[in-house]
Amino acid sequence: PAASLLTDYILKHQPDCLYRTMKDGTKQPRRKRGIVLELGAGVGTLGLLTASLGLRTIVTELKESVPALERSIKANKFDSERIFAMPLNWFESADADKVIAILRKKNELKRVVILLTDCTYWDSLFVPLASTIQRILERVRAEGGNGVALCGHERRQWKTEKRFFTKRLRQHKLEAETIHE
Repeated sequence: PAASLLTDYILKHQPDCLYRTMKDGTKQPRRKRGIVLELGAGVGTLGLLTASLGLRTIVTELKESVPALERSIKANKFDSERIFAMPLNWFESADADKVIAILRKKNELKRVVILLTDCTYWDSLFVPLASTIQRILERVRAEGGNGVALCGHERRQWKTEKRFFTKRLRQHKLEAETIHE
């Protein structure tokens, strides 16, 4: 449900991190000098949406799930310049470094939008997830770029889950703001 809700939010609210406002007041997707990075993509719902908007997108998941992502991309007839899948294990900082290297190689460190949904229901993932986000955004900022993460979340056990948003992110020099409920 969180992926559907974040998809609806992106389409209805057209956030500035993904859209630019034209002179006539309309909004258009930001197709130049930026990339979308979906963490814990599952079948890639959000990544497929952003690719369909014309945004360059990388969808990431555990190594064993990447073939399913590639099948989703192929089934939707996207080319590898628009969207591609790669492994990213949050427990492996080397994986985050590989993502950063690809962003650097493609000259995409100017504007990075990280998307994630339903990634905060196990507290054992809080630290590695926050560390991965921090590592990527710090590199983007060190290169003079801008980075932001949009997280769709369905409350299940809020007493546990809120620690990610209130404690773990703060420990990793990241801030959370509720933009839609």
